Amino acid sequence: MIYKRFTSGSIASCTYILGDDTTKEAVMIDPGYTQKEADVFIEEEGLKLIYIIDTHGHADHVHNNAYFKEKYGAEILIHELDAVALTDNQTNLSEYLGYALNSPPADRYIDEGDVIRFGEEELIVLHTPGHTPGSISLIRGKAIFVGDLVFNGSVGRTDLKGGDSEQLMSVLKEKILPLPDETIIYSGHGYTETTIGEQKKVNPFFQELLGGNDE
Repeated sequence: MIYKRFTSGSIASCTYILGDDTTKEAVMIDPGYTQKEADVFIEEEGLKLIYIIDTHGHADHVHNNAYFKEKYGAEILIHELDAVALTDNQTNLSEYLGYALNSPPADRYIDEGDVIRFGEEELIVLHTPGHTPGSISLIRGKAIFVGDLVFNGSVGRTDLKGGDSEQLMSVLKEKILPLPDETIIYSGHGYTETTIGEQKKVNPFFQELLGGNDE
């Protein structure tokens, strides 16, 4: 698989590009504030960007939806419960951040159990609300792209519009903790990945669910 992470902005927002080695079909996860660097990578690798996947609708994750859709003709995929954020500047927080976001609406809604295929690669969708109602995560083998659900040593904020701390903890317990310890977590912010096993040792939210067990 072709893989690249771009981390940008003062809050270290992550954009991921995944591509199929043979067909060069590719997807972009969370086109936040990265633009030029992603363009260079797409051109150098000869990728055909077919999908833009938004893990949720906050501005720092969908900021460049319009740019990449217009340039590459990619379809925008998002959960229906977060779709309103693409065109509502209060819900997507861009108004709070001091600017007006201009994202096209979704081309298609995705939900729990959907499979997103590009070439011979595929991503399985999990609905993982709590940070926002329509937050999703994406599984590829023993890797998971979680948006703002989990960070290294913490979890996503739940004090913003649509956040729900009980829901987030329930999602962690039912959908994330059962994954193998070696599962790699790719978060929506930061410069390095982590694993389920590591978070069981260092993340207080994981430890709370484990009853203080840090094994």
